[in-house]
Amino acid sequence: MRSRSCGLPIWRDPRQVRAKRLPRGSFSVLREAVIAGEVERSRIPSVTGYEERPARNVTAALVDHGILMASSHRAPLRLAFPAEGAERWFPNLYPANAGSRS
Repeated sequence: MRSRSCGLPIWRDPRQVRAKRLPRGSFSVLREAVIAGEVERSRIPSVTGYEERPARNVTAALVDHGILMASSHRAPLRLAFPAEGAERWFPNLYPANAGSRS
């Protein structure tokens, strides 16, 4: 998802944190998910530098926004690309006139 204001992905835009759309520590968790492919839930406190409860709040916010997902509540978290955010994550991946013959 991209921030409408500056074109950065929503999770990289510091204004999203200031506006309290995403909690502080989100970028660290997402960076780990990109680099490692997934993040063990037990590693989130060390990744964010937070105690257990604030780290769970970061996790919950990222899951609620559809940015991270897991196959169960104990499974590792991985990046998710919700269909409703496809245009924001991948602009012009499927252009509107791609199938037309002119």
